[in-house]
Amino acid sequence: MSSITDFWRAANFLSLSLLYLNRPVLAPSTLDPESVKPRIFGHWGVCPSINAVYAHLNDLCRRTERQVNLVVGPGHAGPALAACTFLDDSLHRAYPQFSRDLDGLAALLASYSTEDGFSTEISMEYPNVDYVGGELGNALAFAQGAVLGSPERIVVAMVGDGELETAAGHSSWQGFDYLHPAHDGIVIPVINANGFRMGSRSLWSLRSRDRQRSLLAGYGIVPIFVGADHQELADAFDQALDRAHTGHGSWPAIVLETPKGWTGPGHLNGEAFLGTRHAHKPLLKSPRTDPHQLEELRSWLASYAPETLFTAAGEPAPGVLACLPSGDSGIRPLRVSIPSVPGDTATRPSDHDTAFAALRDVAMSAVQDDASVYLIGPDELESNTFLGAGHSTPLRHGFTTDPGFAPDSRVMEILNESVCFDWSWGLAASNRRPIFVSYEAFSPIFASQADQFLKQIRAGSQVPHRTAAPGVTLVLTSLGWYNTPTHHNPSFVDSLVSRVASPELAVYMPVQPSSAAAYMREALCSTDRLSVLVASKHGLGLLAKQPSPGLHQEPETLTGWTTLAEASATAGPSVCFVAVGDLMAEVATYVVPHVATKTGRHTNAVAIEDLSMLGHAHHPGWESLLPRLEHSHHVLWLYGGRPTAIKPHLADLGLLTGATVLGFQDNDQAPSGLPRLRVNGLDPETVVALAVSLAEGTPQ
Repeated sequence: MSSITDFWRAANFLSLSLLYLNRPVLAPSTLDPESVKPRIFGHWGVCPSINAVYAHLNDLCRRTERQVNLVVGPGHAGPALAACTFLDDSLHRAYPQFSRDLDGLAALLASYSTEDGFSTEISMEYPNVDYVGGELGNALAFAQGAVLGSPERIVVAMVGDGELETAAGHSSWQGFDYLHPAHDGIVIPVINANGFRMGSRSLWSLRSRDRQRSLLAGYGIVPIFVGADHQELADAFDQALDRAHTGHGSWPAIVLETPKGWTGPGHLNGEAFLGTRHAHKPLLKSPRTDPHQLEELRSWLASYAPETLFTAAGEPAPGVLACLPSGDSGIRPLRVSIPSVPGDTATRPSDHDTAFAALRDVAMSAVQDDASVYLIGPDELESNTFLGAGHSTPLRHGFTTDPGFAPDSRVMEILNESVCFDWSWGLAASNRRPIFVSYEAFSPIFASQADQFLKQIRAGSQVPHRTAAPGVTLVLTSLGWYNTPTHHNPSFVDSLVSRVASPELAVYMPVQPSSAAAYMREALCSTDRLSVLVASKHGLGLLAKQPSPGLHQEPETLTGWTTLAEASATAGPSVCFVAVGDLMAEVATYVVPHVATKTGRHTNAVAIEDLSMLGHAHHPGWESLLPRLEHSHHVLWLYGGRPTAIKPHLADLGLLTGATVLGFQDNDQAPSGLPRLRVNGLDPETVVALAVSLAEGTPQ
């Protein structure tokens, strides 16, 4: 136990040093103003408890010769991760300049909280980090996704007591109902119950112990309450691991009750500190210039007795390192290898009638044939015909005798879009390939999570020691033109369109079955990417009596766009429709012959299927499409979202001049289908009238 506490004290000392010092000071009595940073950045409040958990997990791995994955929800723990990974030498293994000595410590202090160095918050640059905790409440569901189908995996997920107030954090407890001891790994939640959020008391801390226990019991969770005692914490981890392994019918959770800013002074700079909201951030703001604050900092650093924890050369003392495991055991990242690639991305003929049917069947074939592929949705998989229609894969449920469910199925539903996204994220982080299917209208619920995911991909791709992760494939269906007003909201796709130039994002709106299947295969083979495929499970019925071969041609290669229809007529000002999305393609295909007949002008329609074209002027698709647009006198863009989403891209590409952009005008109270298109100016009659007016207003 003494080694655990020594590691913990050393990590606390280093965490504090990272916040305040610009050079190593292992003898606090020698601290001078020049050793203090001019500006103090970062957070302190959660560091000691995270350092304690890190120390105990290392010792647990040493005793059991196991590997453990640590997911830290509180994002303000950058100093703790830097300190602990320095002590266990994983920082040195990732970055040779951070050796476990004075030179390495000096380099770490110089790198911390700098533009080119380590962030004050958890970031992908830190070793063993798979989740950065930037958005509160998602860590627990992420950890659940990481253990699905991996019975050998142990993930410890730290969540702050304030995080339990978030919708995602509160809902994540239900995810344990989907985990099965025989088929999945172990998630051990550790509630960091320090009593405070950033600015005030947490609701968790205002509940009695009985209420806390009853809340978790309702979710089938058995809490193990632990105070600021290391023997209790060690026993709690052993008890939790035993309960999770033996499958007692309920999952354990450790409730670590420590004061906010644990190990810090009771008062600092004339204010109460330990166990108050003031412990969240460093309260000493100017010890470099204030002699009283400098003395308080000196006393605080000395309280850890660093001379007993480090040698004169800056190396951790043997007692500090005695709790560390050897060999391959220890705290490790979720993913240590390059993911395998399922299938190929070749374009193949399709016998489906719609793009939606093609991408659905490719997805279901992947689920049935590849053990790394999971299908997740919020209670809409059957509605979206992913279940049924020849696909007999059962849904997953952890403990059930219902023949319609299976405890090891890779098809899962939970009526919570946020949990679905976090499950998908956790699966991808642990080398599996998730397909997340949801209605277009409900996707704004997880928009900020998708944003965090994209940021994490970008940050991780710039870290040399990181391996690629499988991408997350998101399928959006049930477009609002053919659904109730509550199910009409294109804002998530609009937000994605604004960033289609990002290499970590792909947005596809296929109109052909063959290209839909190819884009789905490409998404399933991708790494470090969010692939979004948008296709309606309902058509508008415009082509029922006027089938168009253009929607079902089989291109040799994917160019990002495709021809829909063409009607030759007399020479003169020509009209071109550019559709974005399958429903808009249906409108464009339908109106072409009508416009040609009424105007006598050459009329054609194309569809943009790969929206990255809008963000890249040098996309190869423009080479073949631009001549068609440039030779047209009138170009009408039909977009299923708000026109303002694509207009900036068209302006950057030089395509907005002389073009007309039609789209959703926030009028969705009309009945679905053609009436809703009409009130937004996108029904065939209105589009034909506008095109005729434009054509007739142009001289021959």
